[in-house]
Amino acid sequence: MIRYELSDLLKKIDSKYSLVITAAKRTRQINEYMNSIRKQEMTNVLPPQIEMEEAIKTKPLSIAFQEILDDKITYEKTTESKK
Repeated sequence: MIRYELSDLLKKIDSKYSLVITAAKRTRQINEYMNSIRKQEMTNVLPPQIEMEEAIKTKPLSIAFQEILDDKITYEKTTESKK
């Protein structure tokens, strides 16, 4: 089972909002990948960045959090000016 602390996750990503958005996007990607594997289809989504045996028995959100903690996915804040 994957364990994580909110304080550890917030050291990797600057705010709770950014953490939720990043984890949700990655969770959707992992779900898409797992569904394409079950349907035996090709996908352009990056597979889970943990051991596949562990990924199969772990929930996608937990995988996303683990990837954030392990610096396997990153969050980059962009600045867009509004006119």
